[in-house]
Amino acid sequence: MSKLLSVVFRRHRTPAFFAVAGLSLGSFATMFFNPEMKSVYSGWSAGADAVRDIVVGAILFAVGATAAYLLVRYERRHKRGDGNVSDNEARRCG
Repeated sequence: MSKLLSVVFRRHRTPAFFAVAGLSLGSFATMFFNPEMKSVYSGWSAGADAVRDIVVGAILFAVGATAAYLLVRYERRHKRGDGNVSDNEARRCG
């Protein structure tokens, strides 16, 4: 599957990019604009505790963003053997 996607992206870069972007936007739309979420939005407008839901969502977003950032930093620091200079080596060299 990975090789197939590599070939598709190599030969048809722009259409493949738009396909991925369309699937991403479509999944975003179906997450927030569907019948199950309509009941949540209706509950918020009827006086349900929207603040609690939004605070929990914001906290989970911050935790996810922080975890992603730390994973990227970890990967960059522990990447070896590919010819790239690590952050610490770059700082020592100037």
